[in-house]
Amino acid sequence: MKRLLLTFLTAIAAFTATAANPAIRDIDITYILTPEGHARVTEVWDVTVASGTEWYLVKYDMGSHVSITEFAVTDENGVNFINEGDWDLDRNIHQKAGKCGIYRKGGNDYELCWGVGSYGDHKYTVKYTINNFILSMNDYDALHFQFISPGLSSAPEHAKVSVRYQDDLYQLDTSNSLVWGFGYEGTCEFIDGAIVAESDAPFKKNSSVIILARFEKEMFHDLVSIDDRLFEERHALAMEGSHFDGEPSEYSYEDFEAKDSIIPILWTLGIILAGVGIGKQSKKYKNVSTFGVKKLKNVDWCREIPYNGNLLATNYVITKAPSLFKTRNSYAIASAYILRMIQKNILITGKDEKGKITISFNEKADLDKLESPEKSLFNMMKEASGANKILEDKEFSRWAKKNKSTLISWTNSISTKGIKALEAGDFFSNNKFTPSGVQANNKVLGFFKYLQDFTLINERRSVEVHLWQDYLVFATLFGIADKVAKELKDIDPVAFEQVVNYDFDTFSTILYQTRMLSNAITMNSYVASSSGGSFSGTSSWSGGGGGSSFGGGGGFSGGGFGGGSR
Repeated sequence: MKRLLLTFLTAIAAFTATAANPAIRDIDITYILTPEGHARVTEVWDVTVASGTEWYLVKYDMGSHVSITEFAVTDENGVNFINEGDWDLDRNIHQKAGKCGIYRKGGNDYELCWGVGSYGDHKYTVKYTINNFILSMNDYDALHFQFISPGLSSAPEHAKVSVRYQDDLYQLDTSNSLVWGFGYEGTCEFIDGAIVAESDAPFKKNSSVIILARFEKEMFHDLVSIDDRLFEERHALAMEGSHFDGEPSEYSYEDFEAKDSIIPILWTLGIILAGVGIGKQSKKYKNVSTFGVKKLKNVDWCREIPYNGNLLATNYVITKAPSLFKTRNSYAIASAYILRMIQKNILITGKDEKGKITISFNEKADLDKLESPEKSLFNMMKEASGANKILEDKEFSRWAKKNKSTLISWTNSISTKGIKALEAGDFFSNNKFTPSGVQANNKVLGFFKYLQDFTLINERRSVEVHLWQDYLVFATLFGIADKVAKELKDIDPVAFEQVVNYDFDTFSTILYQTRMLSNAITMNSYVASSSGGSFSGTSSWSGGGGGSSFGGGGGFSGGGFGGGSR
């Protein structure tokens, strides 16, 4: 009898110990993106429930065009929960068992709820659809979403979020996408055609999983959720407060413990604030010393092609003010070179059997007329094209990954030769711009502003058609080729086709292809910083995948705090 009683008490103690230790062992989430921009979601929660009557997931600030449908829950025994529609919070654990529903808090805030059924170990599989998930922006499409909220009832031990395109119609990688992960310690990278964010340490109370991803426009269609901004504006907001491994940083911060005296903290705070102020003043001074102005709005329009058409000189000037040229990637000069070689029939475009643009090489072209980096780019592309000498879809991306040292040398030469081109014209001397250089740089900004504001310029119809090719090349360098091409087409569709030798849709596809080639260079090379340092072009902070940032990520939808058992 005593042995039976002891066994019973031991069992009760074991049950009590289990019930007293709630846990979220693992969260495995998969989002399947549809061509219309919806997301088919599956979440698997491996948990121990120790209190409360229900489990819930917060989905707040979802946007006016976004809705959640097809909500379903299954437990570890394969029991399909009954979807009640609107969820009633005020019930006991038995009344909620085997049921699920959506609690609508008002506005665009949702909570996905289901009854826990019983205390102990459970594995819940949750499925639902987020309609109109993908955002349409002015230049790209995007997702910016909090997949796992902070403040869960227990800190997850491990979490993984995967995002892939429906039926793998697109393999998500750096040829068509960029990605950043925020809110957790771990990685956010491209794996087997999908975006994969995964923790490599247990969550803290305020840990979350936020992903920002940028997609090329051709990947989605008929999008309803509109963000009428450039992607860079959303990206800049997300990057505030972030820090990724390999990211250039002006300051190094040390952690302070609570026992530290107030005086050292105040001293350090003062130094940091002073450093920030100096940094801001330095940036303003740098713009003035480079361009003669602080901001783009202070510049007058200029119709003159910068530096007599010298791309190397103009490109170096652009790199001195990335805050003014937010619309381009790091090596847009590659896109500009490729477009110019197409214009000169040095590169010949065609289409493969699937209708995708291909690039072949004019064996009779006089390469001696090309600038040195331009000629090197031609040879790299030709080598990447393989035996058939036709550069097919993604061939250059694959080649770039295997030839990073070659790309490093090429990208370093761009900056060096840009300086030499400026020095040859007495625009740059002793590591700074001369007065004539500052004046010429002001015209670079003026020309950029002229192309940006084309719709506002009354005399735009008087622009000589023979300049359109140069306009498109420099618009590509500035990162606004799509916008300028549309403006030129609207002025005179017939003249546009005669100038570019293609209809507008085909030309737009060619521009997209040049950007993909440029992205392959950016993602697989090193970019020299102004101080002479370098960072990896494949680092996560540049969007190529890698580690995540615990801070940053602001501006997302799907936000909120809490979730788990209650």
